[in-house]
Amino acid sequence: MDALVEVLLEYGYAGMFLAAFLSGSVVPFSSEVVMIGLIQLGLSPLMTVLAGTLGNSLGSMTCYWVGLLGNMRWVERLF
Repeated sequence: MDALVEVLLEYGYAGMFLAAFLSGSVVPFSSEVVMIGLIQLGLSPLMTVLAGTLGNSLGSMTCYWVGLLGNMRWVERLF
């Protein structure tokens, strides 16, 4: 987990976006650690929060979209 956080810190705002996207989707990931690390490295707090907000929102929308694709016949057949 620490190695992943360090890699995301190297990518700056894109790393924040990816961490928030993973956190907002089905992958349990703590994007707050990346956000704090990026702000301590000197990146703009406003841009970091905006990248995190966008990533988390798109991650949540992705899960919602995948849920919309579900079909009750598939669910009944698989479970």
